[in-house]
Amino acid sequence: MSKLKNLRINQEGILPSFDKEIHDYYLTINEDIYNLQIEAIPENINSKIEILGNSNFKNGENLVKIIVKGESDETYNIHVNKVSNLNLSNANLENLAVENELLNPPFNTNITEYSLEISNDIETLNILAIPENESSKIEIIRESRLNIGNNLIKVIVTSENSSVKKVYEIHAYKKTKRETEEYNKIQQESYENAQELLKENYNIDNHYNTEKTSIMVTQYKSNNEIVKIGIFISIVFILLIVVILIKYKRKKK
Repeated sequence: MSKLKNLRINQEGILPSFDKEIHDYYLTINEDIYNLQIEAIPENINSKIEILGNSNFKNGENLVKIIVKGESDETYNIHVNKVSNLNLSNANLENLAVENELLNPPFNTNITEYSLEISNDIETLNILAIPENESSKIEIIRESRLNIGNNLIKVIVTSENSSVKKVYEIHAYKKTKRETEEYNKIQQESYENAQELLKENYNIDNHYNTEKTSIMVTQYKSNNEIVKIGIFISIVFILLIVVILIKYKRKKK
């Protein structure tokens, strides 16, 4: 089959992010744009690219087709929505969060699919969804209670002028009781191992500091001994000179 290796256009906001297995993409543009600069790179260098519908965009829906011609043709579609006011057609989220849970990947307005794992004792999720245009409408579709296993939660954003709808999906996996217990056990063991490691490092540091202090004390004592010996030798040397001088004077007399 003939697939695309990469797809780039000169406008931001195309959804979803490119994946060679995804064949439909969506883009909202301003009314002063009449075509797109498209760079479509095929996986097979012998495949040919044909682009249809990429000119004279009208207000409303426009369809751009990118056909990869090879042993068997593959078609990728860009659904282009041309509007007079981008803000009125803005169906992006500014933020998406789940209370006490972390989304994977971290939220990005251009990423529409997320996943998370939750413990067995959680029955429902508190979801915060804030649109970029505060006049957009938010609808959250989900079951009243979370089931064991996979749960699909949809956050649907409808633009102020109702011309664009964007769907963010959260795939929430609810663990069984056993999975939750095993996870908690692993977390506890990891915590205990971390505490033990910190304790060992603390003991090593203390031992090192004690040895270092002991060495310094020993060095100090050694230095004192050397000083004392030096003073003793100096005194003996002076006395020896005095004795020699006395004998020399006596001989002279």
